[in-house]
Amino acid sequence: MKIKFSTLALLAMIALATIFRFYSLNEPMVWVDEPIYIVGGIKLLLQDRSYYDPNLWNFEHPPLAKYLIGLTAVAAPVNFDAIKQLPPNFYTGLGSPNVAEAMDNSLFFSRFSPAFFGVMLVA
Repeated sequence: MKIKFSTLALLAMIALATIFRFYSLNEPMVWVDEPIYIVGGIKLLLQDRSYYDPNLWNFEHPPLAKYLIGLTAVAAPVNFDAIKQLPPNFYTGLGSPNVAEAMDNSLFFSRFSPAFFGVMLVA
């Protein structure tokens, strides 16, 4: 059985992307929208509201990424009461100690979902 170079290159690229993506799961927040999506995903999954309710967090962006991030973030052993009590689009509330602690403690979990789905899209 002969393996094509293009197949081998593709498998190497997927393996390298997987290693780099999962290696940095517990790094500090690297992009400015990450806390907004973590909070949005947690609020979408843990609050009793419809997606079409304009009082949801960050309503102007589609919910798919927030749902994916929220699916694994809520698995973290964290008390999310401070996040659930944030008023809609109150971005300065992200700096409050209770909210920041909940986000930091769920950071590894919240990054696992997009990393997994990103690798699956490449494969």
